[in-house]
Amino acid sequence: MSNDKLIKVTDYLVQVIRCVLNNQKVEPINDESFSYQDLYSLARFHQVENIVFEGVRDYIDDPKLKNHLNKKYLQNITMCLTQEEEKKTLEKAFSEQKIKFMPVKGYYLRSLYPRDDFRFMSDFDILIEKGKHRKVKNMMKGLNYEVEQYNYYHHDEYTKKPFIMIEMHRTLLPQDDNNYSYYQDPFSLAKPIEDNKYCFKMSDEDLYIFNLVHFHKHYLAGGSGIRYLMDIYISLTRQNLNSEYIASECKKLKIEEFKALVENIALKWFKEGLKINSLSDEELYIIQSGAFGTLKNHVERNIDDYQGSKIK
Repeated sequence: MSNDKLIKVTDYLVQVIRCVLNNQKVEPINDESFSYQDLYSLARFHQVENIVFEGVRDYIDDPKLKNHLNKKYLQNITMCLTQEEEKKTLEKAFSEQKIKFMPVKGYYLRSLYPRDDFRFMSDFDILIEKGKHRKVKNMMKGLNYEVEQYNYYHHDEYTKKPFIMIEMHRTLLPQDDNNYSYYQDPFSLAKPIEDNKYCFKMSDEDLYIFNLVHFHKHYLAGGSGIRYLMDIYISLTRQNLNSEYIASECKKLKIEEFKALVENIALKWFKEGLKINSLSDEELYIIQSGAFGTLKNHVERNIDDYQGSKIK
């Protein structure tokens, strides 16, 4: 896809997402240089298919494409419902085993969206109490999970067909991360929720900060996409966050410039409704990254770091 075409498709994709998030009417494509297939390709690359299909489903004339997108749409809804039910099973199991746990990232974020399936989640991220990973492994096997990765890196991975993948974190960040020490005692940043003394939750502000830290990590590694910007916009507009505390902690974490950058893009795209006639280097990098970044970006970032890149 040429840069000119990418800018046009990005502009329309952002329009669609903005309208659905804000309960506004989506207008059909009014440009012969790109199609709904192009739109869907970019939406799939960023794993935002459901929110986009919700906005344009009535405008798609191609029956084959519409049928395909509708099947994927229903599959994502089924996946979402299955994940939400599995949350209850996991929370009950942790409580019965008397293991402290702390869900993070999309586990809570998706509830801020107009509909849960508008926020795609490939997995759950759950921090577990120190020294309990063997007990958690036995618990997960008892819940019919397959052990995909154990005692390697800073998290273990479990799957249950067809839709469930869990990352059980022993630490929130790997030890070689610059901000590892900030999150060395993560349960001190959280409190048990009202009806489950084993389930801990950070404040909305600390969850937001951690999401920024996670976004920043992926941004520097291989890139990260539109979904992270949606999360930022949703958090800033659906929650009454303490901006002074967030700014102070982000300064400690040395991500204040990154915070300003991505908040500006998120609000420009999803709140202000400005037409995208061009993309800054940072915006283009995000668009070309997709949901999880690319090997090309990863290699180029390493080269940029070596040469002293300005994108921090």
